[in-house]
Amino acid sequence: MNSATLLVKSNFYLTGFTGSGKTTLGLLLAEFLNRDFVDLDLLIESRFSKPVAVVFYEQGEETYRNIEAELLAEIATKTNQVVALGAGTITNAKNMEIIESTGVLIYLETSVQEVYNRISRSEKRMFFENPPGIESISEDELLRRIEWLTEVRRPFYEKAEIKIVTSQREIREIFRELIFVLQKQGLIWR
Repeated sequence: MNSATLLVKSNFYLTGFTGSGKTTLGLLLAEFLNRDFVDLDLLIESRFSKPVAVVFYEQGEETYRNIEAELLAEIATKTNQVVALGAGTITNAKNMEIIESTGVLIYLETSVQEVYNRISRSEKRMFFENPPGIESISEDELLRRIEWLTEVRRPFYEKAEIKIVTSQREIREIFRELIFVLQKQGLIWR
């Protein structure tokens, strides 16, 4: 990668399943590199004044993905950012074109069991629940939904230029590996 390519592809985009650590690692990386941090899910929440899962249910997936794509296009006009993507952002071909032309995609790979452990008792569980007014899902159904979505999204996640395994690891260890890989590939010089 030459310096002109580095200038054009100056953003780092973090992808991975819900609970993979995109926001936490993104904040650490942005601070380390003295870059702006943008969390696409938080941006959507801010625009709608509602949790992402509620926006998703109210708008429907197609409309939600269109909103997400519009915001990503807006974000990508700026450089030198660290961006935490929504877990499904990369399933849209136009989004992938934007990401690939403006930055480096980093996949935070997390096992199904680890995702389940991280989100089963957190507010992120609502991403997998039935719409409001319908009975809550069982633990087995939650695990099945995570497994299914992981398999559906895996081919998209695998397109990332960098892959970091996050399962059963401390955040500082994951962060050190990420910095090492970025330095080794000549993407940062600190």
